[in-house]
Parts: sequence; C-alpha cells; structure tokens
Amino acid sequence: VSFFPEFNPPDCDNCGQGYGDFEVDYQDTSSDFWRIIDEVKPSGIITFSRGFNNNSWELESNVSNWVSWIADYTEPFFPTPSPPDDTVPNNHNRGTALPLNLIEEALDNSDININCYIDQNGNAGQFLSEFMGYHGMWHHQSSMDTNWPCMLGGHIHVGGQLDTNTARDAAELTIEVVLGYLDEMLVIPGDTNYDNTLNIQDVIVLIGYILDDVELNEDILLIADLNGDDDLNVQDVILLVDLILE
Repeated sequence: VSFFPEFNPPDCDNCGQGYGDFEVDYQDTSSDFWRIIDEVKPSGIITFSRGFNNNSWELESNVSNWVSWIADYTEPFFPTPSPPDDTVPNNHNRGTALPLNLIEEALDNSDININCYIDQNGNAGQFLSEFMGYHGMWHHQSSMDTNWPCMLGGHIHVGGQLDTNTARDAAELTIEVVLGYLDEMLVIPGDTNYDNTLNIQDVIVLIGYILDDVELNEDILLIADLNGDDDLNVQDVILLVDLILE
C-alpha cells in the first residue's frame, strides 16, 4: 500500500509543498502518517524521499528526534512540537529495521543502473525526508508490544537523477527483498496450517505430509523442519509436540 504527494508539473525543479497525502509540510505529514497507520495497521514501513542530485539509492541506517529542523514552506515552518517525539530525549537516534545489507546485495547483483549504498553515520537531512523516516522507525519501535506490531521501519533517499523506470525497478526489488525478510520474521516454526497458533492441528498436518510422502514446497520445509536437517520425519513431530506442550 503506497501513499505519496503529487506535484504540478511532476518533473519540477523547485517543487515546493505539493498536494495530496504527505505534502512537504511537517504538520500535514505527521497527521497523514498517524491517520494512515490507524487505517492500514502495517506490518512494515518503507519511507522514500528525494536525495542527492545523482543516481543514488541511499539506505539510511538511522534518523534523529531533532530539536532543530530546516523550515518547510507554510507556517508553522517547523514541527509542532519540536522535537516531535516526547517519549525519548532530544536528538535521540532511532535505527532502521530494514535489511539494508540484503537490499544492497540484491541491487548490486541486479542489472539496475543505480548506486546503492548504506549511510552508516550520516545526517539524514533534518528536513521532511528525515522527519518522514523518523515517523516510520518511531512507529515500528513503539508498536512492538501492541496487538498490531509493525515489524520493520526504515528510510531510503532516492537520487534526483534517476529516471522513473529505473527508480520503479529499484523500488520493486527493494520491496521484494523486504517482503521476503518480513515473511521469515512472521513465520512461527511448526505452524503448518498457518493459523498463528501451535496446537494438535499442526501435528496432524505434519504427519499427513510425512505419511503421504507428498512433494514439499520450500515454505513447509522452512516452517516444519524443526531440527534443520532438510527432511520432515518423526524427529520433527517430536519437536513440534514438545513446542506445543511448552
């Protein structure tokens, strides 16, 4: 699910605030963000913004709860309140939860003409880009103990010289990597019927696979191969029963 501002003309040089969701405005961005969180309840968040005037795909490793920000285009020109997050100290640093190394590796091994790199220690800009990225990482970290945990949050700066097709290809590959990583995080070992609960039904499904000698897909092997020997047998059944009893 994606949300974004629009600009007229779309290939603007001095684009200003834009219109629609996430206008380049601190108050609008924050109100849109929390409204969308309530509506969508995302399992993961990637925020994007325009970066350097080159062909970069800059993976931000951290963002900060700054007291001081660069002014936007409409009064009030700065976040209200500033810093935006009163649950942590001023200028507190929040780290990304995106699989940066996996994203970088995937893009480096692709034929997409893009310079992907991880910004380990840099300043993410102290403007709407970092403000947007902070919201994503803020929600991820603060939601982990709730009924709707957001497992991932992170920000990517997109180089201003990337053409639309290249940026779309890079975004799609990035999202594919993140979804795969998220799937692995959300898997419950032994949950063979995918109901997010370990019980006797999972044992029945596992025994059915073993007795019927059916061809297994990689998902079932990942979930049910509890001893990691790349085979489903009675040892996995015993381990699954132990998990249920525990």
